[in-house]
Amino acid sequence: PARAGFVPETPVPGPGADEIAKETPTPITIELKESAGAKPQRTAVSTAPLVLAAALGDNAFSPSFGQHGRSLLFHAGRERGALMRASIGKAGDVRVATVLRDGAANYHATLSPDGQWLAYDSDREGTRGVYVARADASDSRRVSGDGYAAVPSWSPDGARLTFIKAGQQRARVWNVWIADLSSGALTQVSHHRVGQAWRAPWFPDGERIAYSVEDRLVIANLRT
Repeated sequence: PARAGFVPETPVPGPGADEIAKETPTPITIELKESAGAKPQRTAVSTAPLVLAAALGDNAFSPSFGQHGRSLLFHAGRERGALMRASIGKAGDVRVATVLRDGAANYHATLSPDGQWLAYDSDREGTRGVYVARADASDSRRVSGDGYAAVPSWSPDGARLTFIKAGQQRARVWNVWIADLSSGALTQVSHHRVGQAWRAPWFPDGERIAYSVEDRLVIANLRT
């Protein structure tokens, strides 16, 4: 059961001053415009690691923000990925918790806009597919149908998911699909005959998505 993989949060020391000092901050420049026609204001800031490899290990991938930007989901491990969550306190302290570790390869976790549901892909039933579960990874169900599927992205209203899915006749060709979570209906959005589409996040209007396929970036209008 997915619930068996849940581990309560335990504090993990965040990077202290000495640790951060060992890392080289990356300078970036941000341009801010107060109004149209105004000269841009340049503000130089520096970035430093939030959580170091000593806490997470070297194999941490595919980060995604949780609700309100106070948590970060990711998966740890290349072969048998565990879903993890790093919660960020107001003082900058970080708590790392295991959300799901059940022996399967679980990847690409992302929380619904309301923070109540978790989408991810997994090979827990043999063939990789997209699953939706409660935020603690309990009560999971496959929503992508038969065949290989991966990399879910939530619609702004949390009612639908995009994901990539392999073709029945061409397993090496991946296209973008949408799952309606209330009805269970699956809709194929793209119809590429070659190449592999990847990750299709939504525009805020909920009517367009963007995804990559090979060396192209595609914007699809879901109404047309």
